[in-house]
Amino acid sequence: MEYYNLNKDLEYAYRLKEKHRESNLSAKFDTCESKLVDLINEFLNSRLEEFKVFGRLLFNWMKEIISSFSRIGVRRLSNGAIEGVNSRIKQS
Repeated sequence: MEYYNLNKDLEYAYRLKEKHRESNLSAKFDTCESKLVDLINEFLNSRLEEFKVFGRLLFNWMKEIISSFSRIGVRRLSNGAIEGVNSRIKQS
């Protein structure tokens, strides 16, 4: 049984979350801005307050999110490696 079928808000939230996930995985640098704007508008116009808050977060970080779609070779730029080092330093 798919639990999100039990509640329309849960189904709506799941589908919008999956749309965001798919967009994040498939967007390219040259097309990500228009896709992100469309996605932000969907979140801002959501009937769920939590998604409106998330839409504002995406809007506030839009420049940085778009920059994250820059690629070197086949990989997106990421500060994940540096964050990992910082985490290990803090744990020491």
